[in-house]
Amino acid sequence: MRSGELEYVWSDMLVTEVQDSQFWERQEMILAWADGACEYVITTPEVECRAEELMALGLKTADAIHLASAEMACCDWFLTVDKGILKKVRNIGSMRVANPLEYDYTWPLVMLACLGIAALILGFVLKAWDKKKGLGLEEPNIKD
Repeated sequence: MRSGELEYVWSDMLVTEVQDSQFWERQEMILAWADGACEYVITTPEVECRAEELMALGLKTADAIHLASAEMACCDWFLTVDKGILKKVRNIGSMRVANPLEYDYTWPLVMLACLGIAALILGFVLKAWDKKKGLGLEEPNIKD
C-alpha cells in the first residue's frame, strides 16, 4: 500500500477504535497510516442507517459501521482478521470481505512450478544443442 499500488480508505470509526485501544504503541503505528489513505469516510446518518441494516446480520455496532463506511467509499475489498465479521459476512454487494492472512497461494505456486520445469527443459535443450553444434556454452567466457 505504501508503494502506491493499492489504495485504502480511512474512517472516523477506525480512529475512534484505535484511540480507545489500551496499547499506545499500536495506536501510533496504526494512526501513522491515516495520511496515506485515498479517502476519509465520516460516519454520516447514511452510514449509520446502512450500519443498522448490517447489524441485522448479527454484527456488532462498530463492525457494522466499519463495513458501511467501506461500502460508502465503494471499496472492492474489506480486509480484516476479525473472526466475528468473517464468520457472518463474506460479501456485501460487490465488496468482498476477506482475511488477508488466508490468501490462497495455489495458482501462484503452480505458475512458479511450471516456470521451474520450463527452465529445466530449456537447460537440457541448450546442453544438447551445445553438444551437437559445439557452441562452447559450458566454456568459461573469460580466459587468462
